Amino acid sequence: MQTGHTEAEELAGRLREALGDRYTLAGELGRGSMAIVYRAFDLRHGRDVAIKVLRPELRMTVTTDRFLQEIRIAAQLQHPHILPLHDSGHAAGLLYYVMPYVQGESLRQRLVREQQLPIAEAIRIVREVASALAYAHDQGVVHRDIKPENILFSSGQAIVTDFGIARAIVEAGGERVTESGLAVGTPAYMSPEQAGGEARVDGRSDIYALGCVLHEILVGEPPFTGPTPQAVLARHMHERPPSLSVVRPQVAPELEEIVNQALAKIPADRFSSAAEFAQALFLVEDTARLRRLRTRRKLARFAIAGTVAAAGGLGLWLTLPRGQPRFDPNRVIVFPLVERGFATAESGVGYDVALMIGAALEHTDPLKWIDGWQYLDERRRSDVGLLTLRAARATSRERRARYFLEGVVRRDADSAAVVLRLHDAAGDSVISQETATGAAGGVPAYQLGLTAIRRLLPRLLAPDRGIELGPLSNRRPAAIALWIQGEREYRRAQFAPALGLYRRAVHEDSNLVFAAVKGAQAASWIHSLTEAKELLAVALARDTLLPLRYRSFARGLQAYLTGEADSALVWLEQALKTQGEWEEAYTALGQLFHQLFPSRAPLDSLAEAAFTAALSVDSSFTPPMFHLLDIGLRRGDTRRARSLMERVRRADPDSTLERRATIMLECVERGPNDVDWEAYARSNMIALLSGAKALSVSGAQPTCGEAAFRAILAGDSAAYRWGALLGLNGLMAAQGRTAEVTSLLDSAITAGTSQALWLYVLNAAAGLPVRARAAAMEAFARQRYGDAYQGAGPHTAWLLGIWHAGFGSIEALARLHRDLENRAATTGSRLPRLLADALAGHLALARGDTADAIARLRSLRPNVPSDSLTWSLWESLPVERLKLARLLLARGEHAEALRVAAAFDHQQPIVYLPFLPASLALRLQAAQALGRSQLASTYRIRLLKLGRADLAGPS
Repeated sequence: MQTGHTEAEELAGRLREALGDRYTLAGELGRGSMAIVYRAFDLRHGRDVAIKVLRPELRMTVTTDRFLQEIRIAAQLQHPHILPLHDSGHAAGLLYYVMPYVQGESLRQRLVREQQLPIAEAIRIVREVASALAYAHDQGVVHRDIKPENILFSSGQAIVTDFGIARAIVEAGGERVTESGLAVGTPAYMSPEQAGGEARVDGRSDIYALGCVLHEILVGEPPFTGPTPQAVLARHMHERPPSLSVVRPQVAPELEEIVNQALAKIPADRFSSAAEFAQALFLVEDTARLRRLRTRRKLARFAIAGTVAAAGGLGLWLTLPRGQPRFDPNRVIVFPLVERGFATAESGVGYDVALMIGAALEHTDPLKWIDGWQYLDERRRSDVGLLTLRAARATSRERRARYFLEGVVRRDADSAAVVLRLHDAAGDSVISQETATGAAGGVPAYQLGLTAIRRLLPRLLAPDRGIELGPLSNRRPAAIALWIQGEREYRRAQFAPALGLYRRAVHEDSNLVFAAVKGAQAASWIHSLTEAKELLAVALARDTLLPLRYRSFARGLQAYLTGEADSALVWLEQALKTQGEWEEAYTALGQLFHQLFPSRAPLDSLAEAAFTAALSVDSSFTPPMFHLLDIGLRRGDTRRARSLMERVRRADPDSTLERRATIMLECVERGPNDVDWEAYARSNMIALLSGAKALSVSGAQPTCGEAAFRAILAGDSAAYRWGALLGLNGLMAAQGRTAEVTSLLDSAITAGTSQALWLYVLNAAAGLPVRARAAAMEAFARQRYGDAYQGAGPHTAWLLGIWHAGFGSIEALARLHRDLENRAATTGSRLPRLLADALAGHLALARGDTADAIARLRSLRPNVPSDSLTWSLWESLPVERLKLARLLLARGEHAEALRVAAAFDHQQPIVYLPFLPASLALRLQAAQALGRSQLASTYRIRLLKLGRADLAGPS
């Protein structure tokens, strides 16, 4: 014992001596299987840190340079659920790395204290860890040591630590690690392939380990234990995992199935990605079957402690158990009211009243309105009277809403009344009932609803909370009536009529800002972006009249519409923190990932997850259906697309969107030869062009895309020819069909479309052998503008700069850059500034300063609305992105090169198509360098499907 103490002191002394000028050691925090952890103070940055020193026995097995190289790869990971690496190095014979010091406890400490966690909490934690894994795997980093000790909690959020450390040890130690008998990983959480000593493991090994962690969180111990590490590893390799439901009956079969899939012995039988694992957990948590199962099993013995109904207006208080509450006391589900005494033509007044009640809850912080209509089936939507109290209570429990409201709106010969009943979903009681009455035909029913809910609100609030419904009660009745009509149309997915009604409501009363935000939402779904911006300007000019979550949402939508991707991300996530079940906010978030370039990855997976979340909140909400339908068709999943298509048609959506989806589905199902392209071109050219673009991006369905683009070019609509020309050029260039590209563009130029010369420059930059024709663009520019290109527009100057960067003179490139800089300084305009910065990157590289070129190219951000990204040649900066990826690859930053090049799969810019094969070839090289053979195989297959065997290399 004394010897160990001396060794520990000696190691700490060496560390103090080596790093004393930068860090002050405060003492040892703990010891793990791979490192000894010290708490320290960072003198340079004035912050607490944790310094981890590789254990001496491991240090002897690894090479310093390779270890630090691998650590640098891990240090590039930037994700909200990954603990970042601040620093790393080699000093006094020690290998160390530095991380933030986290004040919170680890998952291991929490499990020691609580043994099992609530099921919803377990799912949340594992989903957060899975999101971190999905991001890291996309960057080429496998953790290899996922366990409760490496999951920390900071402000309640799960943070994964030690990313890349196990990989660094394996890569830097090679066979010496295995020969030494040292285990990299922890036996209780090792996948069978890791336990078997396979040198190369991929992200599915982490999925297995996370499945072990989820198993332990749910039942209190890992799936496999034993007296020795060897016994545990043998069980991982040969035994089935024990049943969760035997130990904890509350675990639903669907959740147990997910855990078992994660724990499959063969990697191919597990989830294909951590993102898929996270999505499965999200869906199982949100399915009605799982919630009903939870409710049936728990209700007999579940009691909420401390629930009291205080008299005299003292409100309702809930003393919650430790951990996450089963019910949120601020959530209130409002179901449509039963209608009595109203004519058939007036059907829907009960929903109108429910809308007004919901708006009143929205305007009363901290209450959260949940629209019960979205959880009713078609039968109950048609006749709310069929909704039983038992079903209403079950729905409330499923949504973790502590309270629900139901009632009646009735009218007879001389009077009208609204009766509201407030129920406690935790029990079986009616807490309070209020009735508001008025003369028939005198006071609108929604106004009676507002009166009744005003009387009930004190029951839902603390005694010191005031009630201020002025933003609703002081509005002009005509404006309220129009807003309610707009809500009806919006709910039916009739967004164009809804927009008209919202706009009229705002015109009638500009202080009805709630209607302005909803109008902006409706406008955005049908791509009326100018109207959306105008309505948002009205709302945000009076944002104090908006509920808090709508303020965040409106600012997020405004940022999205102006192309400020990262700002939009911050605001939309803030809105979802305020109200976690909000289909419009999830859809807007999905569109952000789908159509812009926020600093988050992987965008395609994030978009799909957000759209799926939107549908899980409201299965009848059509905007996310269209996006998920697109995703399914690009993958060739016609079964899923057909199911979504049937739901879209039942909702009777906007005809252009429905026609677009019909065209896409018909082609992918039947093939392009069985589609009447001429008829579609005659009937709806917008739908045809939009569908063609959606099928073409990332080279997903090229034959359908090509047939659609050719149908447009064969028509007589000049307005859509340029878009079709861009698309067809991109598809053929991606497939290496140089002769056909030349014929297409030469014909366009002869017909008077001189801009087709620009495409030759971009095709040449993408690697197509058309340099001679690209030179014609430069000659044309000299003929038109003179040798100095005086008077050329910013985009022409950018294209000329690209030409000179690749094939011309540095002097001409420098002159074009200087001219753009002067124009940017003189005008203050965005486009000259963006393109000047782009040429600065090319110029730095041409002058041999690779580091400066990388820094400049990295700083470029496409910050424009999605419609500007779609058909523009320059806004998405395709040449600069490919050049940056190539430079990173050459410098050995393989994970970052992979991330940058992955943007060429983005669903928005059509100009990315010619660059797709070069980006896939680059990603193939990066994946091979990272040892990700499965990912490399995916890129090789995609190249072969494009007919680019010349870039695919040997299999």
